[in-house]
Amino acid sequence: MRLQSRQSSCLRGVNVKLRSVVTVLALSLSACGGAAAPSAAPVTSTPASASPAGRAAAASSAAKPAASIAAGASGSAAAKPAASGSAVPAASGLAKLITTYPNVDMGHLHLWTAEDDGIFQQQGLDVSDQLVANSSASMAALISGQTNIAQGGGSDAIVAAGSGVDVTDLAVEIPVYTYLLEVPASITNISQLRGGKIGIDSRGSSPDIAVRVALKQAGLDPDKDVSIIPVGNIPTRAAALTQGAIQGTVLNPPSSLTVEDKGFHPLINLAQLKLPAVSQSTIGMRPWVASHKELVQKYIDSIVLAEQRIRQDKPGTMKIMAKYLKIDDERQLSYAYDFYVGQVYPVAPFPKPEMFQDSIDELAKTNEKIKGFDAAKIIDPSFVQSAVDRGLAKQ
Repeated sequence: MRLQSRQSSCLRGVNVKLRSVVTVLALSLSACGGAAAPSAAPVTSTPASASPAGRAAAASSAAKPAASIAAGASGSAAAKPAASGSAVPAASGLAKLITTYPNVDMGHLHLWTAEDDGIFQQQGLDVSDQLVANSSASMAALISGQTNIAQGGGSDAIVAAGSGVDVTDLAVEIPVYTYLLEVPASITNISQLRGGKIGIDSRGSSPDIAVRVALKQAGLDPDKDVSIIPVGNIPTRAAALTQGAIQGTVLNPPSSLTVEDKGFHPLINLAQLKLPAVSQSTIGMRPWVASHKELVQKYIDSIVLAEQRIRQDKPGTMKIMAKYLKIDDERQLSYAYDFYVGQVYPVAPFPKPEMFQDSIDELAKTNEKIKGFDAAKIIDPSFVQSAVDRGLAKQ
């Protein structure tokens, strides 16, 4: 997608700085887990006919280091699909935006609903939602200017901000942990996980934080008692679990039911603990947000309106879920819908500082820049507040 080259002088200055900051971010992600961060992938189109596993594989096969993405963004015109995150008026009169997401899961139902039900179009937006290999790739695409908005966890925003990237968290669609720690039937108590391998998305990601919180709640030291290994997104982690490459991973409905139908079971249910978290949120570059407030407001309005549509139309929502999740099992779809609408999704997705605390506590252990980090500095609840004030969010 070609985006217009005209941009504000502020954004030109930021773009120059970001080419070096992406490398810093990759190093910071590595420092969080003591190993190199997964390679970031350029954004990949997500046709409805492609399976989640296939789309993830495509993203992974095209993966290249974050620093290379940044270099590409400053190179030839062909290498600049979204120069500096600018928005482009389409021939239809709709403003084109690109957003990336790292997993095919219920954390992105608002995004899919806003697209499939025409809510984005009603708000004057032409949004391209694109799947990438993992949360690190999503943030790298945002920082390098390949995308306008990134869907990701609180830890993604914290790591970026700690590395000097001027990001802002605009909305939190999932403010609690929704993960289940799935393990083989042979493992019936937490002590049996000692010495085992636990699969996560990427270092410092929401699944990583969730695993560490779950293990600590159960009495294990996540840094000593188990090996926490970056594996990839949900389909990849589920496959690794069923094939025996790992002894546990965190999944959420309906993916959790998929492995449970194969004999696995949840050892820990984090959703029941109702711990504040940023399991899914909307992240933008602050300079871009400041210069595109009207577009950002339309995007957040669309997410809030999608929440209303989800609550009002279970059958229609389940059709959207079936399309993107590639699941035709009514039991799984209904279970996931009831779980998220009844226990997880907020009516108004306000970002709040306390939701980021677990991420800060965990990341600060291996990243000096995160110690004492004030999450209030990166959240911007004004767009959600505006939607609420105008009556878009209704209980």
